[in-house]
Amino acid sequence: MRRLLLRGLATAAACGSASSSAPDLAAPDDLAQPIYTCMRPLADYCGRADFGDVSATDACLPIDEIVARLCPPDAGLPPVHARAFLADCGDYQSVLIGYVDTSTSSYYDKATGALVAVIGHGNFSDGCDAGPATFLVPSCQPAVTLCP
Repeated sequence: MRRLLLRGLATAAACGSASSSAPDLAAPDDLAQPIYTCMRPLADYCGRADFGDVSATDACLPIDEIVARLCPPDAGLPPVHARAFLADCGDYQSVLIGYVDTSTSSYYDKATGALVAVIGHGNFSDGCDAGPATFLVPSCQPAVTLCP
């Protein structure tokens, strides 16, 4: 028993040797905003809304239509089971729509209101569902809820 314990300690010490290094979290490269490769153009993704894909429908709407769809006109329950948040992201506005276990972040050009990219957030990973070939996620201010 003692031999096994000592062997385990030696293995653990070897794994934690100075030859392996953790990322330096103070370095700017480690804190950079993610750059995504988008899977498809917006027109293809937003076209899925015609087939009943609720997340594509919500993610492709203009901001005022998202508010109308997700925010109840009275104190009742929202028409869908989702919450929406708006964030200022420099040249963009972002709307995060959260569902039960996934969410999407839609990025809109602040000057034109045009949808630029849709980032999907799943249980195990994030990815660009639609947008330009590559999309650099901008740094955003804290989000505020779209529904009071």
